[in-house]
Amino acid sequence: MMTRVVAVCVAAIVLGGCSSIKTYPNTLAKNMHVTTKLDSGSVVKSTSAVLDIYRVDAKCELTHEGRIDLEEAKTEVGLPTNSPLYLEFVFSNSNYLARHSSSTSYGLLLTPRPGYSYQAKAEYVNGIYDATVRETSKSDPAGRLVNHVPLSDCKAKG
Repeated sequence: MMTRVVAVCVAAIVLGGCSSIKTYPNTLAKNMHVTTKLDSGSVVKSTSAVLDIYRVDAKCELTHEGRIDLEEAKTEVGLPTNSPLYLEFVFSNSNYLARHSSSTSYGLLLTPRPGYSYQAKAEYVNGIYDATVRETSKSDPAGRLVNHVPLSDCKAKG
C-alpha cells in the first residue's frame, strides 16, 4: 500500500512538473525582443536561461509576474509601460557526468516607456555570462544601453 502511495506521489510530481513558478502571461504588445545564445562548450553540460519579471511597488517590494523560458534564439516579450519592473535573467548549468548544477542571475531595474522598444541579449558562451538591455525608439534607433541598476538601488517612495 505504501509503495502505491509513493508511486502515485512521484507520478503526480513528474506529470505536474517540478516547478511551481508561474509562467509570465505575455499578453501585452511585444516591446522587448530577447536574443539568446547559449553554448555550454561540452556535450556533457547543458545551459538554459529564463527571464523572471517582477513588478516593483513604491516600497521596493517585488511581486513575481512570471517566468519566460529563453530557449529559443529569439523571444518576444510584452512588458507593461510606466510601471517599475525588476528583470532577472537566470542562467542554469548542469553537468551530467558530475551530477552538478549551478545557476547565476543578472537583474536590473527598468521602467519601460511607451513608444520605446527594448533589445535584450542573454548569453552564456565559453563560460562567460552576459545580459544587456538596450532602449530604442523610431526617432533613435541606436538607442541607449540600459544601466545595470540592482534592486538594492531602489528608493522607497512615501
